[in-house]
Amino acid sequence: MTPLQVSDPTKCTSFFVEPVQWMENALLGVLDGQLLCPKCKAKLGSFNWYGDQCSCGRWVTPAFQVHKNKVDEVKPLSIHRR
Repeated sequence: MTPLQVSDPTKCTSFFVEPVQWMENALLGVLDGQLLCPKCKAKLGSFNWYGDQCSCGRWVTPAFQVHKNKVDEVKPLSIHRR
């Protein structure tokens, strides 16, 4: 295996998500394109029904990619049980 084929989540620069309703207009009738913010129209990422390669080397098909530097990440709170 070459380094590009090895999946390393620490090198991921994007989130790969399931398509959601606000993406519908961008997805209709095309195989690939940009994902734009529904409010301000800033580019958040891209999509490709054939798939795309993550920066960690993993291949994702279909690919709905949102760049981590374009969105806020909310991590769940850990619950400590006694």
